[in-house]
Amino acid sequence: MSVTFTEARGLVARGDLAGNNTFDVLVAVARRGSVGDRDQARELLIRLLARRNKIPPGADGLLQALVREHGLYPYLRDVVELSVADRLAYEAHRPESMTDDRIVFHTEQALVYERLLAGENVVLSAPTSFGKSLVVDAILARQDFRNAAVVVPTIALMDECRRRMSRLDHKYKIVTHGSQALEARNLFVMTQERLLEVRELPPLDFFVIDEFYKLDPAHSDERSNRLNIVFHRLLNTGAQYYLLVLRN
Repeated sequence: MSVTFTEARGLVARGDLAGNNTFDVLVAVARRGSVGDRDQARELLIRLLARRNKIPPGADGLLQALVREHGLYPYLRDVVELSVADRLAYEAHRPESMTDDRIVFHTEQALVYERLLAGENVVLSAPTSFGKSLVVDAILARQDFRNAAVVVPTIALMDECRRRMSRLDHKYKIVTHGSQALEARNLFVMTQERLLEVRELPPLDFFVIDEFYKLDPAHSDERSNRLNIVFHRLLNTGAQYYLLVLRN
């Protein structure tokens, strides 16, 4: 007897995937996705993939099929054994100019990436599992920006971002402090406070603001006020932008 979607969630949460439980969970995911609530189905599928080591080998074919259906290409295994159509779709989700050829976007990441490549401004609210920062990395690697800026809320995140962006130091001068000399191409990785210390920004082509929800006047503290000043300063450059917020 098949289980309900709520029961399937409970099985995944407990890691109770022995016997026919994995098959029942996959059927519940397929059923929920087919009735139109693809977000819920995809979320449970991702949670199930996090416990992939508990999934019996006999369920792998159905699991692979659901992974492809939901566009979760980074989770595909045995890529060389995919059909020609599925392999083409997989390769189409691989971002250009990334040094790590193991990086493949899921469908929603690819959509955001393509819109940014087309020069559109994007405001994105997505959960942690979305991989918002990977899209930032891919755009900065792909596009020939003269100057770009990534604004993050804390020093810790700034340091993390700087380390991640170090793979682009052949393309940009990574600038994390206003006292640094600029070069022909610069990538400003700063908190809002650090960016305010830069008296004169060069012409920007692109900027990113993480946790942009803090622009809301409801967050009326000193940091929020500074972020609003930074946002208007960057917006007045006419640069393309990508604004990010974590959705719970």
